[in-house]
Amino acid sequence: MLKVKNVANSGNYYALFELDGRIGTANLEEGFNDQLKIESVGHGSDPNYVTYESLRVGDDSYGIVIGANTSGELNKISIQIEFELYSYNVDVSNNNYFIDVHKMPDGLEKINPAIIKY
Repeated sequence: MLKVKNVANSGNYYALFELDGRIGTANLEEGFNDQLKIESVGHGSDPNYVTYESLRVGDDSYGIVIGANTSGELNKISIQIEFELYSYNVDVSNNNYFIDVHKMPDGLEKINPAIIKY
């Protein structure tokens, strides 16, 4: 496990891991017995693996950018919410591995899918 982050103290965790030389991500949710269960898992082979997830917690919405910059080639990642007039940037210039949680402004209806540019 390379990194784990709890989103807004909600019991929703996002993890970044390496398995057999490949970068992977997992979404975990805390259950009633305080144990974590796996909700989803993904992986890639690119040394600059980047993915976007979205999460709603109560009335709040979050964009989560997870990935690796092991080549050191990435400086910034731009996220454009596809069905909204909203975008934001994530600075990854000093990070080999990152999980960035971005609270979305109120009023955004559709926070997924997103266009990732780097």
